[in-house]
Amino acid sequence: MSRRIKLSFLFLLACLAFAPRAARAADDDKCASAKPDHILLSGEPGLNYYEVGQALANAFNKDRAPQDQLISCPTDGSIENVKQLTAGKAAFALVQSDVAHSAWFAHPLHTVKQPPCSLGYDPFPPPFGPYRILLIVPLFTETVHVLVRPHSYVSSVADLRGRSIWSGKEGAGGYLTAERVLASANLSLCDVNLIHAEAAERHMATVQAALSKLQSMDLDAVIFTGSAPTNAIQAAFAPPASATNLNSEISFLPLSLGMVTQLSRDSSYVETMIRKDEYGPGNPGGQGIATVGVEAFLVASDDNANSDVAQSLVNFLAADMDSVRHYIPKDELALARLDLVDAPTPAYLTPEYFLPVARASFYKDRWSFWRRAILWTVGIVIFLFALFCWQRKKIGPWLMKEPVLFFAFLGILVTWVVGSFTLWAYERHVNGDFTTVLRSLKSLGLYLLPWIARTPVTANGQSTATIVRYVMLALFGGAIWPYAKKFLVEYVWRPLARWLRGGHLFVRHNHSAR
Repeated sequence: MSRRIKLSFLFLLACLAFAPRAARAADDDKCASAKPDHILLSGEPGLNYYEVGQALANAFNKDRAPQDQLISCPTDGSIENVKQLTAGKAAFALVQSDVAHSAWFAHPLHTVKQPPCSLGYDPFPPPFGPYRILLIVPLFTETVHVLVRPHSYVSSVADLRGRSIWSGKEGAGGYLTAERVLASANLSLCDVNLIHAEAAERHMATVQAALSKLQSMDLDAVIFTGSAPTNAIQAAFAPPASATNLNSEISFLPLSLGMVTQLSRDSSYVETMIRKDEYGPGNPGGQGIATVGVEAFLVASDDNANSDVAQSLVNFLAADMDSVRHYIPKDELALARLDLVDAPTPAYLTPEYFLPVARASFYKDRWSFWRRAILWTVGIVIFLFALFCWQRKKIGPWLMKEPVLFFAFLGILVTWVVGSFTLWAYERHVNGDFTTVLRSLKSLGLYLLPWIARTPVTANGQSTATIVRYVMLALFGGAIWPYAKKFLVEYVWRPLARWLRGGHLFVRHNHSAR
C-alpha cells in the first residue's frame, strides 16, 4: 500500500474514532445525576449497543414526563453492565447472550491462573451483587468477526497460537467472546498475546485503531463482535476512491464446523455466517464466512424498586416496538429490524430467568409455539377442505380438465409453507427476513429466484433453500411439461420434419383458392 493511500486510510479511521469520545463525555454528565431506577446501561459510543440504547430511551421518553424518562448511559461493555446491574446502580442494561449465560450459570473466564500466565482478575467474582439479572427480551444478533493481517498465512483459529490478538477492552463482553472462541479451538488466553484496548501507548482504544494496526501488520488478528456489516470493517475493506490498490489484504478467518457446533450447543451463541457480499472482495468463499452470532439481551435487575418502571418499559415494547426502529441511525442497516421479540425463547432460558412482568409478553416456549402452529395448520387445512367440498361441483370440472396443474399448485404451496417454517427455525435468530413465520412466508421467494440470489446465513438454511429451489423447479417443470411438449411437437418438430422430407418449413396458405 502506498504512503498516500495509507495516510488517507488512517485519516478515515481517525474521523470514525473521534465522534464516540465526545458523545461519551456528554452522556456521562447526564448519567452522574440520574436515579438508578431510570438508568439503562448501553455500551461504548459508536457501537451497536450504544445506538440501540439511545433508540430505546428516545422512543420510550417521547410521550413521558421528564421525571419518568429513561437515561441511556454509555459503558465499557456487557460485563460492566452486569456488575452495575447486580450492584443496584442501574435498572436496565443491554448484555450479550454469552455474558448473560456466564452470569446466570456462574461460568467465569477459563484461564490458567499460574505464573507466568495470569490475568490477575476474574470478571465475574462471586457473588456478583445483591441482585440478579433477568431477561426482558432478546432484541437482535451481532456477528463474531475474526480478521487476520495481510500475509499471515493462517487457515484456522488454532493457528493463532502465539500471535498478537486484539479483542477490545479488558473485561468487556467482546473479551469474554474472544476467550470462548479461542477455547473452542483448544486455545486459552495464555496461548496468545492478547493486546488490551487500554494500552494507550499502542493507540488501540477502538476497533478502528486496531484495524489500522492490523493493516500495518503490527497486529496478527482482531476478534470483534458487531453487526454484519460493521461500518468500521467496511471502511477497512474499502480504501479511499483515489486508491490505486483496491485490495486491503485484510481477510476473514472462518470458524470450523466443529467450533460453530460447540459454541452454539448451549444457546449462548447462535450459528450464523458473514455473507459473501457484505464486505466486498475482501470476503472470500462461495457462500461466505462461517461464524457464530451473539444475541443482544435487554435485561433488568430484580430489585423491586424498579418494578413500576420495568412494567412501563415492558408495556411499551410489547405495544410499540416499531417506534424504536425510527431512532436507529439510517446507516445502521443491520439494526433496522429489531424483530427477535417474536422468536421463541432459547432452550436454556426457562421462565425463571425472565423478569416476572415480562414473561406474559415475551416468554415464548418453543413447544407451545409448535402446538399452536400445528393446530393452526390443521385448522386451515380443514377449512380449505370444507370449502372445496362445498364448491366441488364448480371446481370439480376444471380439476378434471387440468389435474396436473392442480397437483403441481398443491405441491408448490406445501413446499413453500414447509420451506418457510424450516428457514424460520434455522434463521430466526440471525436473519431479519425470517424472524417471524409470516415474514418467512413473504421472504422465501427472494431466496429462490437466482437473479436476486439472497443467501441464508446458516449452513442448514442454505441447504434448505437449495432443496426447496430444486423441488419447486421439479414441480413447476412437471406442471408445464405437457404444454411445452405440445408446443414443441406442433410448432417445432412437425415443421422441421416436413422440411426434412423436402417440403416447406412453414405451411403456405393459398388465399386465391375459393
